[in-house]
Amino acid sequence: MVLVKVIGISGSPRKGNTEILVKEALKAAEEVGDVEIEFIPLRGKKINPCLACYQCVDRKVLCIQQDDMLPLYKKFVEADGIIIGTPVYMHTVTAQLKAFMDRLTTLMKARFYPEAPFRGDFSKKVGGAIAVGYDRHGGVEHALATIIHFFLTMDIIVVSGYTPTSYIGAAAWTLGKTARDLEAVKEDKAGLEAARQVGRRVAETAKLIKLGLEYMNLRTRK
Repeated sequence: MVLVKVIGISGSPRKGNTEILVKEALKAAEEVGDVEIEFIPLRGKKINPCLACYQCVDRKVLCIQQDDMLPLYKKFVEADGIIIGTPVYMHTVTAQLKAFMDRLTTLMKARFYPEAPFRGDFSKKVGGAIAVGYDRHGGVEHALATIIHFFLTMDIIVVSGYTPTSYIGAAAWTLGKTARDLEAVKEDKAGLEAARQVGRRVAETAKLIKLGLEYMNLRTRK
């Protein structure tokens, strides 16, 4: 038996449509079997932007900023699969999510600075993207691309759902309803299914990778 951990991060400052989609994805991931899930909302958290101060390198710490980002580093490092969801703000991700992603640069500093404190390999992790907007084509793909580019920068393997439902991630919309409707996405059947597909693919791929690594290790020990 191989157990994998999948986390779902909601980059919305509100409790609403994005959280609904991320939770749908996590539920589908859990149904794969032997999958531990955790939902992580960024709403209400104080996550300052990266200052590019390089104190993480000079002082050999993850970050000098004492905010709500600090416990999230551990969750990110320990996850086998990572699902990130965002509402569309100005055709891209939210400021909260962008700050979260930027702050993770400390985990990559050892690539360029050998003295950096953290040395991690994220190349065996799996990531999937979810975005929801007012309109199906109102910036959702731009938001998905931002998340995908983040995953690739971190060396994380990117998966989507299944073509044509979610070929670069789960794209959902609120059917043109007012932004005050925090449950409008529940009527977007295609968007909900796309989120579930992304969740399943993240969990399935994470399990395949972990099984493959165990097999390779067994072969090496023989």
